[in-house]
Amino acid sequence: MIKRFLLITLSALGILSATAAFASDERAFVTPEKDGQFTIERQKMPKNQLLAYLADLQERKHITAVVLKRASNATDMQKHLIKEMGDHLKIEALSDESGDLKPLVDPTPIAPAAAPASSS
Repeated sequence: MIKRFLLITLSALGILSATAAFASDERAFVTPEKDGQFTIERQKMPKNQLLAYLADLQERKHITAVVLKRASNATDMQKHLIKEMGDHLKIEALSDESGDLKPLVDPTPIAPAAAPASSS
């Protein structure tokens, strides 16, 4: 009875581990750099190259999210760019602080267009 319980428990843990590894493969992890660029998979690149790279990952690896690691180190512009890239690619944009994933909030949202002035 105990052996069966242990076997079932270990099997369940193995399945959960495999699922967690697969889930992380569906995300692209991006690190902000001090010069306004980004690092992804040990490659440093500017914003335009990053967008093309993310689009390629979305097509080849079917990523569903872009994660900004160490978001507190990113500038407002870097956060804005990652959020815009996520929106453009129709994938989630997340921030990662100490392993805690949260939706990335755009610190510089585009203001809505002003209503035209009415002529009186």
